[in-house]
Amino acid sequence: MDGASSNRSFIQMHFDGSPRDEAFTMPNLFDPSKKIIFIMDPSHIFKKIRNNILKSGTAEFHTRTLQFGENVITWEQWLHAYHWDRNNNSVRVHRKLNDEHMFPNQRQKMRNKLAEEVLNEDMLVLMKDYQRSLINPSDLDMTIELLENTSRLIKIFRDSRPITNLDDERLQQNKEILEWFLKWESEIHKKNEMTKKEKTVALLSYQTREDIASLLMGFERLCYYKFNQRAGGSIIPSRVNSDIVENTFCQQRAKFNGSNSNPTYQQYCNTMNSIILGQSTKSSKANTGNGAAPFTISMAQPLKPKKLCL
Repeated sequence: MDGASSNRSFIQMHFDGSPRDEAFTMPNLFDPSKKIIFIMDPSHIFKKIRNNILKSGTAEFHTRTLQFGENVITWEQWLHAYHWDRNNNSVRVHRKLNDEHMFPNQRQKMRNKLAEEVLNEDMLVLMKDYQRSLINPSDLDMTIELLENTSRLIKIFRDSRPITNLDDERLQQNKEILEWFLKWESEIHKKNEMTKKEKTVALLSYQTREDIASLLMGFERLCYYKFNQRAGGSIIPSRVNSDIVENTFCQQRAKFNGSNSNPTYQQYCNTMNSIILGQSTKSSKANTGNGAAPFTISMAQPLKPKKLCL
């Protein structure tokens, strides 16, 4: 699920205290031997992390100034690295970066691809190269650490190789990533010289931190119960997302209903039939792009092809 307020309230109503204390896991009310695990969608988390960095800076219009240790993490660092790559390298280090990544509008902020490409391994390599060109390279130490963790997170949850046991190294990497984000949170909260507001703006938003914990804790519990209850099972990390639902919603909202974000029941049913039978549940124009490929169906042509006008 995504981080909508209704989903967040739905999760909280199942726990007396913090969902973190129970690793976002509760017994099934109808069969206590089974568990219900709440896992936030990784694609939405990547966008939330990017959006937090977009809002981070020292100008008056910035609402955050992300801080870890003695370093600040700001979107300006991404912009400087981007311009340095364009102006100083004949062959760009991060060839996919463009102005849509650096100056996204509201529609572009919804695209998974644009968010992931400013947090992935290519961005990490670029930031390290840019760091070596600086007079004070230590200013980017925490930015590099953040990218090291986000790039690993993206790599794990875009990996189509199945996890078949609890000894898989990707599960250990998830623990290390979670520990890093929890360490960041703990260090800021321990700074008594900072006001409550200063602590708030120095961290990723509370919702983003909860979503990261839900993803990593919940995924670990999912693997634990899967492998302990059924021998020979497997989990494919790249399929732990809601991309197929997001793609369907994008087509519902725009492709068939004229950008109607609130279709009637009849409109929704007719459109759903068109998506399933006449089109594809995968669309490169939707927010998730081709990320939902493992779940898609498609036909060579619609059931009702358009008539040619002679």
